[in-house]
Amino acid sequence: MFEYATDLVPALSKALGNEFKPYFLKMYNHLILCTQDNIDIDEKLQVMGTFAQTFKHLPNLIEVYQDKFIRLFEKLIESKDDGLNRNVAFCCGICCLKNPKVMLVHFPRILKVLSRVYEESTLLEAKENALAALARMIIASQENVPVEEVKKFSVFFYIIFYLFCQV
Repeated sequence: MFEYATDLVPALSKALGNEFKPYFLKMYNHLILCTQDNIDIDEKLQVMGTFAQTFKHLPNLIEVYQDKFIRLFEKLIESKDDGLNRNVAFCCGICCLKNPKVMLVHFPRILKVLSRVYEESTLLEAKENALAALARMIIASQENVPVEEVKKFSVFFYIIFYLFCQV
């Protein structure tokens, strides 16, 4: 039942656009409760995916929750669960791409989160999402992503970053 409910939230945000915002604001507290320490990891994973997919369609919500989400990202990667880290990285990337003006001040902290996901995850998809989130940050605001941080991810990605900056 929970999975169906969390699938419905992004679908409604896509279908209704900004008209869905007041309903999401009411649901937020219920969703965020599902990220607490005593909650099953699968529910946390599902909620992070729900947030990311919802923010894709309602980027103005990112501004409302930005400070809370940065702390949440930092907290959730402590679980060291690769599936959860995959969704945290995805959500970081979506937030940076969809609302860079708001997220810019958080880029250093987000880079630390992504770096940890990339370095500590054993799941290839988690590493890929960390790299994809980094790419979204670069697309959103190339001049605000320090080259030294990019180098930490991989030589291959650094080469792509270098070529991207030359264009």
